[in-house]
Amino acid sequence: MKITINDLIRCRAFGSKNIQQVKKWLYHCKKSGILFFEENVFELTSSTPFNIYYALSPYKSSDINPFPIPIKDFTLFDDLDEDLEFMRHYFEKYYKKRVLDNRYFLFYETEPYVGIHYIWYYRATKERNDIFAASTKEV
Repeated sequence: MKITINDLIRCRAFGSKNIQQVKKWLYHCKKSGILFFEENVFELTSSTPFNIYYALSPYKSSDINPFPIPIKDFTLFDDLDEDLEFMRHYFEKYYKKRVLDNRYFLFYETEPYVGIHYIWYYRATKERNDIFAASTKEV
């Protein structure tokens, strides 16, 4: 979901009008792994849009990109095919979309973002949507 810090400030449920408090809250949520976004929150202006992702379910309007793996489930395999199959399982579980070719995950960052409760794999490149469209289908 694309959002700005101003959007969060305007949200009545959030309750804070202070930009620094909102940034600090976002930082702690990302550190825990419950939220993910690529940007450095302290470099964002209040009107800069950024994509934000929630660990428990994707927003319907979000770009399909990062996906979480609970830290307790995370495993590194010696075999690349096993790694890709592991990633595929969690991607499909999160987005409810089927990946037709495990090579799709070769485009993901080799070092995922590690939070306290979740690890996030993500693509930092902008061509991800074209590749995704050609590599997936609805479940």
